[in-house]
Amino acid sequence: MENIRLVGERFWIEYISPNAWMNIEATSRQELRDAFVTEVMLKKGVLRGWSQVVLSLCKVIEREMGNVLFTKWINLIQESQFSIPSDASKRLRNRIQSREVAFNTLKSCATPPIHPPTLGQMVFISKFWNDEVMNKCTPLFTTINDKATLSCPNFVQTIQELTQFLDDTHQYNHENPTLVDLRNASAHPGREVDFTWNKHIPWLKALLGKPPKEALRVINKLKVADPNRLS
Repeated sequence: MENIRLVGERFWIEYISPNAWMNIEATSRQELRDAFVTEVMLKKGVLRGWSQVVLSLCKVIEREMGNVLFTKWINLIQESQFSIPSDASKRLRNRIQSREVAFNTLKSCATPPIHPPTLGQMVFISKFWNDEVMNKCTPLFTTINDKATLSCPNFVQTIQELTQFLDDTHQYNHENPTLVDLRNASAHPGREVDFTWNKHIPWLKALLGKPPKEALRVINKLKVADPNRLS
């Protein structure tokens, strides 16, 4: 078993790059090793249930995305406020509703007991990260972006790129899940028949580490953003 883990580690180091491997959380590295071992055991018929591999891969993205878009900025999130402009038209107020939900979700996660957003919440929030309507109601995201770009000049563009990748779907027969769909279904007992799990794993791996998406390398670019950097 230990030999398989070592093989798995070498696989992932090569697959996502040595730099990305060293910069993800230790828990994420363990999750990737475990996913590799589980996949080997499944192919040998020792284990059953491919959804566990899918869940492990999705949780790596969830953890790493939360690290760069939530944990690092938690003090700013906790201090932030949301206010609807008094002169907002009915049309604008309708558009504000989804932004307020995103903001309140982030704020709730930052309120003790602190818990990082789920993958679905993070993808939803990131869609408003550089949004004109959101910025009319709270300075939170412009403040984060201004601080982040001092050490990561392409911070905003990189988030937009990542959000687009994570919102893609993978088609297999009649199935067309997003990453969030796979994460949610694989985490809940009773949904084992929702997807043909093993057919989505190569797509998930490619999303994590292969061009054009290589999400873990993209996230790695965001990690240089320093919330304490002064202009």
